[in-house]
Amino acid sequence: MIFALLEYGTVWFWLATIIPFLLLILFVETEKSASAIFTIILTFAAFVAFGDKGIIPWIQHNPLAIAEYAGVYVVAGIIWGFVKWFFYVLKIRDRYAAFRKNWIATHGDIDDAPYTDGYGKKGSTRKIVFQNEARVQHVIPPSADKNKGRIIFWMTYWPASAVWTLLNDPITRLWKFVYNRLGALFERISKAMFSKYANDFED
Repeated sequence: MIFALLEYGTVWFWLATIIPFLLLILFVETEKSASAIFTIILTFAAFVAFGDKGIIPWIQHNPLAIAEYAGVYVVAGIIWGFVKWFFYVLKIRDRYAAFRKNWIATHGDIDDAPYTDGYGKKGSTRKIVFQNEARVQHVIPPSADKNKGRIIFWMTYWPASAVWTLLNDPITRLWKFVYNRLGALFERISKAMFSKYANDFED
């Protein structure tokens, strides 16, 4: 029967589950809400049409169970919203730290002398320069109020958001930590390999 095509345990069931979930992860991470909701609707429709014929009657006869599942989903989404926001702000902070370090390396450090920018804003030189440059680089401290839509989006699609974030962010940060500890060693290898040409590159 065609309705048995997506029954639990079949190859088609797993393909129809895993592929849409991977697509959902992609759409959530790229913040494409229309594509995300379309994926969910299409997947649900496929399971209704080609899955277990008892799914609709079960939903109709178990409203309390559905409400409980929905409640758990919402609570988990709220919790995940805070976790994801932490990772997001951490990423923005790291971006600002890298930008600030590169700026100082290029322009030199700046003092805290009184300064007024071209718009009449007063403050210390350091504060004015870094605030203005940070805005240009889009690394200003993120505001929850200005990211309300993004946070709600994360909470709504928390399973996809959580899987990718918890797999990607900690691993990425681990390897960055390892590299930061070993970066000097990589640099020494490069200099050693080019040692006989040092006069061609050094001032």
